Amino acid sequence: MPTTRSQRATAAVAAGAAATMLAPAFVAPTKLNVVTSAPAPVASAAPTSAVGASASVVGAGAAALAAAATVRPSKRCAKKEKVVCMATATEVDVDTECINAIRFLAVDAVNKANSGHPGAPMGQAPIGYLLFAEEMQYNPEDPKWVNRDRFVLSSGHGCMLQYSLLHLAGYKSVSIDDIKQFRQWGSKTPGHPENFETEGIEVTTGPLGMGISNAVGLAAAEAHLAAVYNKPGMELIDHYTYTIAGDGCMQEGISHEACAYAGHLGLGKLIVPWQQQAAQASKTAEKAFYDDNGITIDGHTDLSFTEDVGKRFEGYGWQVLEVPEGNTDVDAIRKAIKEAKACTDKPTLIKVKTTIGFGSPNKADSHDAHGAPLGADEAEATRKQLGWNYGEFEVPEQVYDTFSKHAKAGAEKQAAWEKMWKEYQEKEPELAAQFQRAVVDRKLPENWDDALPKVTPEDKGKATRLHSQDCLNAIANVLPEFMGGSADLAPSNMTLMKCTGDFLKDSYAERNMRFGIREFGMGAVANALSLDKTGMIPYCATFTIFTDYMRGAIRIAALSQAGTIFVTTHDSIAVGEDGPTHQPIETIPSLRLIPDLTVMRPADGNETADAYKYAVERSKNESRPTMMAFSRQAVPNLPNSSVENTLKGLKLSVIECADPELILIGTGSEVGLCVDAAEKLDKKEQPESYKSKLLPADVPKMSVEAACTAGWGEFVRALVQRANSLDKFGFNVDNVVSCTERCLSGEKGALQGGLTVPQLIPIGRYVAAVVRAVAAGAAATMLVPAFVAPTKLNVVTSAPAPVASAAPTSAVGASASVVGAGAAALAAAATVRPSKRCAKKEKVVRMATATEVDVDTECINAIRFLAVDAVNKANSGHPGAPMGQAPIGYLLFAEEMQYNPEDPKWVNRDRFVLSSGHGCMLQYSLLHLAGYKSVSIDDIKQFRQWGSKTPGHPENFETEGIEVTTGPLGMGISNAVGLAAAEAHLAAVYNKPGMELIDHYTYTIAGDGCMQEGISHEACAYAGHLGLGKLIAFYDDNGITIDGHTDLSFTEDVGKRFEGYGWQVLEVPEGNTDVDAIRKAIKEAKACTDKPTLIKVKTTIGFGSPNKADSHDAHGAPLGADEAEATRKQLGWNYGEFEVPEQVYDTFSKHAKAGAEKQAAWEKMWKEYQEKEPELAAQFQRAVVDRKLPENWDDALPKVTPEDKGKATRLHSQDCLNAIANVLPEFMGGSADLAPSNMTLMKCTGDFLKDSYAERNMRFGIREFGMGAVANALSLDKTGMIPYCATFTIFTDYMRGAIRIAALSQAGTIFVTTHDSIAVGEDGPTHQPIETIPSLRLIPDLTVMRPADGNETAGAYKYAVERSKNESRPTMMAFSRQAVPNLPNSSIENTLKGAYEVIECADPELILIGTGSEVGLCVDAAEKLDKKVRVVSMPSCEVFREQPESYKSKLLPADVPKMSVEAACTAGWGEFADAFVGIDVFGASAPGGTCLDKFGFNVDNVVSCAERCLSGEKGALSNGSQGKN
Repeated sequence: MPTTRSQRATAAVAAGAAATMLAPAFVAPTKLNVVTSAPAPVASAAPTSAVGASASVVGAGAAALAAAATVRPSKRCAKKEKVVCMATATEVDVDTECINAIRFLAVDAVNKANSGHPGAPMGQAPIGYLLFAEEMQYNPEDPKWVNRDRFVLSSGHGCMLQYSLLHLAGYKSVSIDDIKQFRQWGSKTPGHPENFETEGIEVTTGPLGMGISNAVGLAAAEAHLAAVYNKPGMELIDHYTYTIAGDGCMQEGISHEACAYAGHLGLGKLIVPWQQQAAQASKTAEKAFYDDNGITIDGHTDLSFTEDVGKRFEGYGWQVLEVPEGNTDVDAIRKAIKEAKACTDKPTLIKVKTTIGFGSPNKADSHDAHGAPLGADEAEATRKQLGWNYGEFEVPEQVYDTFSKHAKAGAEKQAAWEKMWKEYQEKEPELAAQFQRAVVDRKLPENWDDALPKVTPEDKGKATRLHSQDCLNAIANVLPEFMGGSADLAPSNMTLMKCTGDFLKDSYAERNMRFGIREFGMGAVANALSLDKTGMIPYCATFTIFTDYMRGAIRIAALSQAGTIFVTTHDSIAVGEDGPTHQPIETIPSLRLIPDLTVMRPADGNETADAYKYAVERSKNESRPTMMAFSRQAVPNLPNSSVENTLKGLKLSVIECADPELILIGTGSEVGLCVDAAEKLDKKEQPESYKSKLLPADVPKMSVEAACTAGWGEFVRALVQRANSLDKFGFNVDNVVSCTERCLSGEKGALQGGLTVPQLIPIGRYVAAVVRAVAAGAAATMLVPAFVAPTKLNVVTSAPAPVASAAPTSAVGASASVVGAGAAALAAAATVRPSKRCAKKEKVVRMATATEVDVDTECINAIRFLAVDAVNKANSGHPGAPMGQAPIGYLLFAEEMQYNPEDPKWVNRDRFVLSSGHGCMLQYSLLHLAGYKSVSIDDIKQFRQWGSKTPGHPENFETEGIEVTTGPLGMGISNAVGLAAAEAHLAAVYNKPGMELIDHYTYTIAGDGCMQEGISHEACAYAGHLGLGKLIAFYDDNGITIDGHTDLSFTEDVGKRFEGYGWQVLEVPEGNTDVDAIRKAIKEAKACTDKPTLIKVKTTIGFGSPNKADSHDAHGAPLGADEAEATRKQLGWNYGEFEVPEQVYDTFSKHAKAGAEKQAAWEKMWKEYQEKEPELAAQFQRAVVDRKLPENWDDALPKVTPEDKGKATRLHSQDCLNAIANVLPEFMGGSADLAPSNMTLMKCTGDFLKDSYAERNMRFGIREFGMGAVANALSLDKTGMIPYCATFTIFTDYMRGAIRIAALSQAGTIFVTTHDSIAVGEDGPTHQPIETIPSLRLIPDLTVMRPADGNETAGAYKYAVERSKNESRPTMMAFSRQAVPNLPNSSIENTLKGAYEVIECADPELILIGTGSEVGLCVDAAEKLDKKVRVVSMPSCEVFREQPESYKSKLLPADVPKMSVEAACTAGWGEFADAFVGIDVFGASAPGGTCLDKFGFNVDNVVSCAERCLSGEKGALSNGSQGKN
């Protein structure tokens, strides 16, 4: 007999029997407005579907309805055909009745709230009905029963579906009155599902893609617990996870990461309906429905989303099913679920075709049904259309009875489970005791923390990441519920548990999770392990900087009360050689701003143990998250460190002093520096110490932290920051001593300590921004270098022994010739992989028996050994990738690409992007060999050294010939999409027959890591949608990452995924030696003009190394002298270090000369163009070549007066954006599917699409991160484009990595955001930015503007456009959803000062400082205060800091009390104000005005706080906590 649910489902399918549910006996609670009269039946039908013909027709006459409901407009922008809905049923049908009850509860609730999303629930209702009335096992009386099925609504905006289902199913958490209070203050039915608010909600969803990713985690929890605890006949854990996801979820990168991981794990109990909807069953029961309704906020999805989602998921390893008619064919959905459950070794995606707003005569299948109420008239028309003869919120009794019956069956199943549990306790007492403690009671064992290691000051110091490793393993030994892993950084994060194995498809009982290079998905999965409420303590790990990639998951962990432990390492600029792409400056301070997240940065072994004790207990006992940051470098163990002291947050002095003259405060690795500095000071010192006793107000205090200074004003008055980077950036004892002496003399703010940075460091060098004098208001700048590259050294002309290489037949055809002799055996040997995942790896044998010189081989090996030698000399770097990628690089730079090293910025050059930027020695070698003056042989010898032109990752602002800055994986290939889009647009605008000014290709090399990151999914899907035929991407498929062989975490079919995106996919099976196969693939790629091409090239990492090839050992460490010599022998390379044969230089030089000739021909054509197309030529000269703005362009910007009617600043933004679009043809951009909300559609131009490249409105789809990378590339293309991209302010979390890279790489992107505060209102805390804007202010070289009215908005756009065009620097703007008044004294000119007087006052007693929508509030409060009050608007802190000291001190005199008012967290305001009104807690779902009032943003509260400020009170006088109380 089959015993598990999945086995029973399989048996049922095999036997041809329909799955049945136990008869329920559950009694529904008392209901309101229940009627018993039979309504007119609803028409519905069940035509033949992809999963088989329905057994019965649900209702009569609905075939016509179903056919009409699927009508789509024949042209993308053509007028949409009206969807006609017919209802001619003649009898009552229970299915239909239940489904329509769900629909109309949603319609009525949204109408009553006058806010919400009715369309999705109207389309998804059949799925929800089948799950909650037939399929799922649950007991409303015990919502936390451990063996309940889990349901996640990933498209959380349609939450009325879930609330309706919970109500109908009998959950006490959602009464009919709660539904009537939808989206109101304090209700149990907020604007997006919140697990902490409403029982029956498993996880908090809202940001798209998060829910389906959480579902993967829930299914993983089931798989693990079942494997650990289940015994034959006693399946304690045997349940499914269902989730409904929509088009938006499918576009977000997080869903790519998590769903690829789910496919890798084979989570058979995960079922996902996609609307279009998809479901699949596997061993661990995850099933997903894809609600494919074809509508998003921007309109029909074909504007931005044309990929084949099913093919992509098949590439992940999912089962994919389809239901072509999901509105009415209930039996087809039933059959799909049954088939999904029968598949036990794969998750299932059920693609369900639905109609958004199904049944609405005038709004179905349109954006009108998406995010706004139907309205009373349309609701009534829909009732008639569907034959629903009940009033608002009325539900027929038989509907309640149907759900009640199934709920009773769930209660009976739980009773049977309880009986089995008793038997289990008798037969398995040891496991049962563990299950009771860890899973049921969710308690820690007594004295568990005795296992944590302790150190003394006498113990040898080591990196805190090594202390973390000790603690993590100690915990793993005593807590079996402790589970997690790293984003492919386990050897660096030190997070591998030694007492357990890898959690994989065939080993679910193990606890080391191999997440792959998927930070965002990892965070969501880990959160779900905690939110499963089965007592698990999850951790996930990455480098500190890469929390930017997963910030959305960290924030949701804090909001949704997930007990995730975020372990990060490499926590400062001491990361060193990897450079500014990997060095966290603002990262830790910005994470401290997230409400309810605890950030720990331990200084030694005891503090590390204490941090883990805190984090584990906070996770298990409170279900709250903790983020920990550990050092890469060794630190000493401190005096007085202990568990007890760490748990105070600030411990009673590391060096004790009863009566200090100075207090030094350090965190992490800088505490030891404070101790050393204290020993040199002739003062009584107290480096770390509590509240008034620990930090007495009358003692000078100075902080020392290798991070940005923002936020420290709460504790100190002077600040120092850190780099050896550490030494160079002032983190040395002498500088700290110097700064302390200045602190003692009364100086405040960020002290540079007399730091002098060498002139070799160029202006804008990102890491140098850490010394910016934030509190003093002066931005530190670096001198521009005039570094001249020396001539090449060590060039030899003697011919080396040839290198063996071969070219076997490839997927793109047999090579015409074999490169070198005897390499067939070498190539075969190079592809050896271990047969078992964890088995001992077979040694890869390298044979070199070539007998003649071959130019290809010589050039390729020259590239390889420049990389080997540079990495060896630096004793740091990544040699393996360049050794494998060398043949590709050689063909591009010596044969294919058009470029001129004498003019690296020629507008028609081919672009090259190394997406796997860690292998940057490939690019430096190529630039050097090609003759770029920016990379001499001496520069290569200075690889990864201070001030060199060859930093640890490619930096476009550092080295000419580098197009974009890469490092964080996936960013480069995404930038490449933007470069290709720029080419397509400019070619369409300027090219004329016979005069192709713009005609070039974009090439990129990406690795396994790039393919795993969500950003690449977003950008590459967009590229396929656009059909960018001049984009050619090489996928370096070498099968190795930091963790080892990729099959630990990455088994998807990348080619199939890219075919789903709409790319051409080619393969080269032997990329190490078969140069002709690569040539042929490039030729074939160029022949395909309507699709981008992915060339999948199989290479061997570290090719040629006898002992390290095809292993992690070749990835991120030098080969070493001995192995380098052995590799030389193996490949027949008879040259010394950094020696290059003359013929290699000659080969590259010849191609470079051809590029110069092409440019000369282009120049000739350009002269002809100027004669024949003078108007376009003048525009091209100004905008593209000179990259200048037209004179007086800003006259077009609108201006307002205080008498003009106020409106939302997003509407002022719309006016400005369209005014700019009319005068600047180079202004181009779009929104992440929020154009109607962001107001960012340019009216003077059309949509930039596959057949309309000349237009300028970019339809990015719901792909924020990819959007940011593409927009950055439009600027970095250096053809004068001014790109903008738009989303809600909160969703900058999804694209923070792109915003940071824009600042670092000097991209002139304008980031337009709207809905900038809790005034977002009903959408709730998932959408309300609290810490977002303050955290973005921490990013060096990013200007943040928050305008208060129309003139400030115009001023912000003037600043942003000029900063983009003239300086190539980014600006982020935040605009309000709600109307604001136009202010007195506002102007473009005043805005450009950063801050100015709105209400002038010559001799103020109080100064109120506001930003954005709160400036008007300050004006109103000032009128009520019986004092002389100056009101200051500060649209930009960064711009204000740049003003002369005389202006700043006059506007904000030191001796006048100052209070800030901003609807954001209060951190950072200590720089400008003494007291603060803000919000340091998460918001709530309610109308925007209600939220503002409840959280203290009203005149009375501001006046009260102002009076307290006048009386001498300081700090946060109102932080929003009153709203929570």
